[in-house]
Amino acid sequence: MASGARPEDGRRPDSPGSASAAARRRRWVALAAVLVLAAAFAAGVRHMQQAVANRPQVGRPAPEFTLSRLDGEPVRLADLRGRVVLLNFWASWCPPCREETPALQAFYERYGDRVAYYGINVAEPVDTVRRFLTEFGVTYPVLLDREREVTRRYGVTAFPETWWIDRDGVARVHWVGPMTFEDMQRLYEQTAGEPIDPEGNGPVAPGERLLDMAVDGAGRAWAATSGGLWRSDDGGATWRPVAGLQGAEVTAVLWLPPASGSAAGGGGGAGSGGPGGNAEPGRGRLLVAGPSFGLRVSEDGGRTWREAGEGLPAPDVMAIAASPSGRVLYAWVAGDGLYRRDDGAGTGRWQQVSGDLGPSLERAGLLVLDDEGRYLLAATRGGLFYSEDGGRTWREAGLEEPLLDAVPVAATQAGAGAAGEGDAVAGARGPVTVLLGGQEGLWRATWTAGDGAGSARVEAAARLPAPARAWAAVASASGGRYWLAAAPNGDLVRSTDGGARWEYVRGRRAP
Repeated sequence: MASGARPEDGRRPDSPGSASAAARRRRWVALAAVLVLAAAFAAGVRHMQQAVANRPQVGRPAPEFTLSRLDGEPVRLADLRGRVVLLNFWASWCPPCREETPALQAFYERYGDRVAYYGINVAEPVDTVRRFLTEFGVTYPVLLDREREVTRRYGVTAFPETWWIDRDGVARVHWVGPMTFEDMQRLYEQTAGEPIDPEGNGPVAPGERLLDMAVDGAGRAWAATSGGLWRSDDGGATWRPVAGLQGAEVTAVLWLPPASGSAAGGGGGAGSGGPGGNAEPGRGRLLVAGPSFGLRVSEDGGRTWREAGEGLPAPDVMAIAASPSGRVLYAWVAGDGLYRRDDGAGTGRWQQVSGDLGPSLERAGLLVLDDEGRYLLAATRGGLFYSEDGGRTWREAGLEEPLLDAVPVAATQAGAGAAGEGDAVAGARGPVTVLLGGQEGLWRATWTAGDGAGSARVEAAARLPAPARAWAAVASASGGRYWLAAAPNGDLVRSTDGGARWEYVRGRRAP
């Protein structure tokens, strides 16, 4: 090409027109991309708005659905009108779901007749679901949401999630995360507008609570409640108020062997302990505590009472405990700490024990493990502590799983270990079997003093197959073969084979 010649299109390769056209094309491409993204964002916003609008809202009707049970039987939400409904969305791989399942099963066993109760498994194979149910002993109905349709309809974003629906089909509670048994009692009331136990249970009237329990040598059960002291002569089926204490808050109750020292009944819950035995009904002594009357003792089965708090600085006694023979007594006074007397419930005076367990510490269970009153065990909401010198110095007991996170708050001596079955635990160096009640169930544990100071341990022998719920008091009798546990609402379970099997006792208050 000759010098100065141009391309056939008449423009130079580096002309301004060529660069401008390319820039314009890039701008158009960028603008188109922005418009596409904006359209997609707007569609997403509309989808989210629609999902939010369609998901259930507390106070509005719950979305209808039909799902199949494991056996293929269909369940329609519409057919459950007239009942309180619980829908629990879960998956077997979810750790909080596994944590929650024992409480769900316990609640179903207790209240399945009052709640339409369904676990909804999300998109897992049937074999996986069956293995999970077998592992945890689940008997409540389970529905299968294979395609996640109901899960999306209810806006579930995490497991477990639970919806509570009232008798008219209106969603009343949306709960994210695991629930305890006590959570479910409270959420039922929030959903139904009435307590789940409108008439109370056993010795506990509506609005009251059970605080402690003991079993005497004749097998009679004594329940200390916020509304008085109650007695049952038939294993907890029928309860009668004890005269002179009706309407008074009774914080602790303890059965003491006869003054002769022969073995009588014993046991106790939060703040009492003693051996089993075969005393006649009229023998033994009953010790009770309450903020309005202090400490009282009865030697005739609760018919008459006398003062037994000489030397105590205040009437607010939170716990009482006795050595296996009943000779050494301890009392925990709120704000003042530990006191001791060495004449059983005689006429002596209480003496303060100068110890390093803070007097303001919230104490829940107290045990005396030997006849000399040297070895003590205190179950508190701040931990489990033991003393080897009569309460002067305390150490935190080394706990093994599963007790570490169980927060035991009630304790009773359930008998000596293999070294002295049924004996008064000579020296209490162990092993000693104790029954512990906590926020999540019951445990049979072994207390061992060890080889020297500071070596004591509380080892979990087994989590007992009792309902996974909070227990306020535990008691044992008959050498540790007969065990009772009481919940704050008055529910009572018993075992007659050392804790292998438990059954609810349906109690009522006598007219």
